[in-house]
Amino acid sequence: MRRRTPFAFLCDELDWIRDQALVRRDEYLAAARVGRKRRLNDEQRRAVFSLLREYQTALADRKLTDWAGAAFSAWRHAREGAFKLPVYDFVFIDEAQFFAPVWLHLVRHCIDPERSRLFLAADPTQGFLKRRQSWIASGLDVRGRSVRLLRAYRNTREILNFAARFYRSRLPVEDEEINLPERRELERLPAGEPPIFLKVDSPQGERARVANEIVSAIRTGVRPEHFLVLHVEDAMVDAFIETLNHIVGEPIARNLKELSVTTGGRVRVSSLNAATGLESPIVFLCGLDTLLEKEQTLGLEADDRDEILRDNTRRIYMAATRAGRKLLITYRRANTRNTLEIEPRDNE
Repeated sequence: MRRRTPFAFLCDELDWIRDQALVRRDEYLAAARVGRKRRLNDEQRRAVFSLLREYQTALADRKLTDWAGAAFSAWRHAREGAFKLPVYDFVFIDEAQFFAPVWLHLVRHCIDPERSRLFLAADPTQGFLKRRQSWIASGLDVRGRSVRLLRAYRNTREILNFAARFYRSRLPVEDEEINLPERRELERLPAGEPPIFLKVDSPQGERARVANEIVSAIRTGVRPEHFLVLHVEDAMVDAFIETLNHIVGEPIARNLKELSVTTGGRVRVSSLNAATGLESPIVFLCGLDTLLEKEQTLGLEADDRDEILRDNTRRIYMAATRAGRKLLITYRRANTRNTLEIEPRDNE
């Protein structure tokens, strides 16, 4: 390829090929690449596929695999009869917007087309982790069999209105159906506080500010398990936990990944990508400066910038709607607040 291709795009393209269950080079050359913002000519596609082969060989030599490769390998073995998957009468898939096509191909091996029932729940406004593709393209014909759920139940009117207005301000025109609340549904929700913006001066200051806010609330009687701290960067989760535990003087916070279903009495701390499906009365949303700064990276091509903006918008929308009663957002840069703020409220 004469033109330098971004490393992150190449990694994503290698995952995309396997997520689409494209086994041969000619299948990749003929693929429509729906939702792929960067165009590739035949020469570039051949080079990418050769790179995939070299990558797969390097993994095999080390007896390793990666996430996309594991699903792809499982599908190939099932298709070729190397092992037989169990067949179920009923299959329910939650958060189906995150399912790659090859995952759905595997699911189809687990259902009997004559007697089994498949139920999928999906929210396209949160579809930032997996491939943007229609159900039909994944082999599932849901025409006339789908219902759009409009009634919100988790948030106060102010929180959901903030999230929806932020989404629309950034993505006014969508090329796929979205599921934002309508005005009459917002009016049915209970009233509450607008999102609160907390000014911090550094990552260390952010951790201390959040910890002190939580400690102050706990001293007034709020239970620790009512707090959920979400950070953009997975590497920052343990740092937040360490700061909170230090200020309290006892292990009051835990990484969400380490919490069992029955464990209570702890402040939950999680990365943003692990937050889908969660909810909490009080949510702290942290690290958005880093997320939004990536949209302004020098040298980004227009298509790449648009995709980053779309994914960031959906991530922030998802995170904001985890909050049931109270949403607190930290920020360091004025531009971050200006991008997010709809109805300002300070607690500084």
